Amino acid sequence: MVSFYRMADFLQSGTAFWSGIAGLIVALIAPQDSFFHVPAPLEEVVIVMMLLPVFLPVVFGKKIKKRVVQKKVDDLSSDADLGSEEKASNMTALGAKLFSAAKAGDLRLVERLEQRMLEAGEQPTALCVGAVMNAYTKAGDVSRVELWLGKLPRDGPERPNVVCLNIVISAWAKAGNVDRAEACLQEMRRLGVDPDVLSYNTLIDACARLGDAERAEHWLREMRKDGLQPNVISYSSVIHAAAKAGDRAGAEAWLGKMERGGVSPNAICYNAVIHACVSAGSVAGAAGWIDRMSTLGVMPTATSYSALMDPLAKSGDLAQLEVWLRRMVDAGVESGTWSATACSSAPAIAPATRRRRAPGSLACRRTEGMALSPTAWSSICLSTSTRRLAP
Repeated sequence: MVSFYRMADFLQSGTAFWSGIAGLIVALIAPQDSFFHVPAPLEEVVIVMMLLPVFLPVVFGKKIKKRVVQKKVDDLSSDADLGSEEKASNMTALGAKLFSAAKAGDLRLVERLEQRMLEAGEQPTALCVGAVMNAYTKAGDVSRVELWLGKLPRDGPERPNVVCLNIVISAWAKAGNVDRAEACLQEMRRLGVDPDVLSYNTLIDACARLGDAERAEHWLREMRKDGLQPNVISYSSVIHAAAKAGDRAGAEAWLGKMERGGVSPNAICYNAVIHACVSAGSVAGAAGWIDRMSTLGVMPTATSYSALMDPLAKSGDLAQLEVWLRRMVDAGVESGTWSATACSSAPAIAPATRRRRAPGSLACRRTEGMALSPTAWSSICLSTSTRRLAP
């Protein structure tokens, strides 16, 4: 019995759980010891047998739980260490982790995973490389974009495809380097990869952003030579390039070609032509295009109206300004985006046409159903009441 109580003391020195178990065993066995003597070795055997059903699940359960938790941590951690045998049997797992890291923009992890793939004798697929290139494009690191493109073999199923090469074109276009973007498109042809609509549109848009209308038009014509049909984006970029260059005739001509080519212009295309007319000093021309787009079922936007109202306000033609302001509101166009500059510049009438204007004369139109935004109304009221001109 001495050994039993010694075991009980040991258990009681542990946690509250084990203390409870020890107390229960003592309560069960101690009364029996007063009736007949049990040898110490037998007591210890009985105690062990009684503890096993409780002890084994607790101990091994903790170990199993620890392994499950560790596995989850390893799965969640993209940078978890893998044994050499596990590496050999999980090539696709490394590729998936590389792809996920690229999508998340974790470029440091991307480089570490790529190194581990190389050590395991695995090469990133074109899909993985495309994801990494796209991540570096977003980061503005064009050199790394081209470096990763070079990791693909020049032959076989994982050779550079149109998606990867388009990413390089886009990277150089965003960097404003049209020369390198053009060189990449030429490289596509040398690699036997046919440029698609996105390839040309990216290049045309890059030219348009620089205001190089002639270059943009050249690549649209090349696009047609390749048997590709220009879409709204293609024409829109060329029209914007012409408008940015101040070429009203060119912008209108390309809009006409767009319509004749069976591509319906959207509001963005019309707005570019409207801006070109305004830049050329033709308010009437801009108004004509707003009328035309309305007739063709394309709803003018706040940008359409503000482009026209801005020169009217600056020239002091408040009568026409009110006409177009009412027309914008009647058309249901949200006025909150209307240029406050147009409103605030409305009283800037030339000296020869100066006259006193009743404070808030434009603002009083609100009572006639013109539900303008607070921003537009405050600008109008400010321009017509606090900046009145001398007679």
